[in-house]
Amino acid sequence: MTTEIDAAKYIAFGTYKKDGSLVSTPTWVTPFENGYAFTTDTGSFKVKRIQRRADVVVSVSDVRGRVSTGRAALPGTAEVLDNARALRVRDLIKKKYRVGWYLTIAPRNVWNRLRGRESSMGAGAIKFVLSQS
Repeated sequence: MTTEIDAAKYIAFGTYKKDGSLVSTPTWVTPFENGYAFTTDTGSFKVKRIQRRADVVVSVSDVRGRVSTGRAALPGTAEVLDNARALRVRDLIKKKYRVGWYLTIAPRNVWNRLRGRESSMGAGAIKFVLSQS
């Protein structure tokens, strides 16, 4: 199934809090294993929310997560990936967003290493599959 997510540069990725309210985060995205995936910090709130409740809502957005009028909110389910699959997602994101990755993610990884912290970006990944309509 081809969707507008296939051509998206950014998406607004929505997860649900305990109280049922939706929290949306802008992120890069890449096709992965019959769905889509992106990297994230393994300790992020979206990881914790997905571990509690797997249903998500995704929309094509701009870099700030703003969804254009008329863009569909696409429901799906998500899972937190193991380290081996997360590394594959990191490589796909790095390839798709090469310049952006080197300007934003790579410097943060270097800074974290200099501070004695493990690199957070690429340490984890989330995969989501859109619901069939």
